[in-house]
Amino acid sequence: KTRPAMQKAWQYTQRGDPSTVLQLNRIPIPSEIPQDSSKILVKVSYAAFNAGTPILISSLPTWLRKTPVIPELEFSGEVLKVGSKVRQGISVGSRVYGMLSLKSNIMYGEGVLCQYIVAESDLVGVVPDNLSLEEAGGLCVVGTTAIQTMELSRLREGDTVLINGASSGLGLMIVQLAKLRVGKSGRVIRVCSSKNEQLVKSVGADEVIDYQKHESLWRYLSQVFGDNPLDEIIDVVGSEGMFENSPLYLKEGKLFLVLGSMNANESAWTLIKFIGSFLRNSIQPRWLGGTPRDFRFYSAAPTPKSLDELSDLAREGKIKCIVDSVFPMEDTLLGFERIRSKRAAGKVLVNVRDT
Repeated sequence: KTRPAMQKAWQYTQRGDPSTVLQLNRIPIPSEIPQDSSKILVKVSYAAFNAGTPILISSLPTWLRKTPVIPELEFSGEVLKVGSKVRQGISVGSRVYGMLSLKSNIMYGEGVLCQYIVAESDLVGVVPDNLSLEEAGGLCVVGTTAIQTMELSRLREGDTVLINGASSGLGLMIVQLAKLRVGKSGRVIRVCSSKNEQLVKSVGADEVIDYQKHESLWRYLSQVFGDNPLDEIIDVVGSEGMFENSPLYLKEGKLFLVLGSMNANESAWTLIKFIGSFLRNSIQPRWLGGTPRDFRFYSAAPTPKSLDELSDLAREGKIKCIVDSVFPMEDTLLGFERIRSKRAAGKVLVNVRDT
């Protein structure tokens, strides 16, 4: 079947609020890929929203990047062409999920809110037969981040772990892998809104703490876990107060692992403050007022190893990617509103295939 020469793509040329700077345009389809390469041409089925994208759109000066820019990096779809050096298991016709690199987005304006993309095969995994392309659309980032988080984690069977922000897409994935690690004798405690309690329990959490019922979460944690402290805390939200007070409810020598942005919102100043918080928590010695617990901030990047492990876990039915909502491509701006509301329970997707 002959492919059309043009495709639909969301683009922006200046920084600002996504609702005002994004436009749905028609642009040429990338028809060729270098034969002597590890790249693949993919027809996009679903694109996934990530919380950091509105920050990039509104904060990063356009003189620092090539324009126009297609936003978002994460996708699922079908392989149409391959270079001669693609990684094993990927071929024409493969159903795949993955992401584009942030470098390609900043330097070349490449993104996935369009119908056809060229991707690097090392950032792509094969969708298992028991998973739909919709379910796989938001699997890459949360799945590989959760896998690599568990590699850093010190959790053992029988431990008790607190996961803050457990109803986010990443939080839901970490709940699943943490429960596999601590087993039936361990406890996975999640902090989220009570409206998401059943969802979080369905993927393996043992207990729920509704943060909305407690004016001070860290004070509540100190009351509940003061006599029997936690073995580990994984903070998907990024709550500085929770770390600073963690000696009240986290065992000495145990890990406080942060995957969130320490309350960073859509301004450059709060990102600068976050970097300052990260440096202080990481390197400030105890005798100068540093918190006496092991602080780590981690930002993952997909690797062929973690992608293959993720595909295996999904194939075996040990994990699943929870989808909050799916928007038609024409309603992409509504998808941005959903992700920015911070009320999504799971991944928010765009249906590109049916455009």
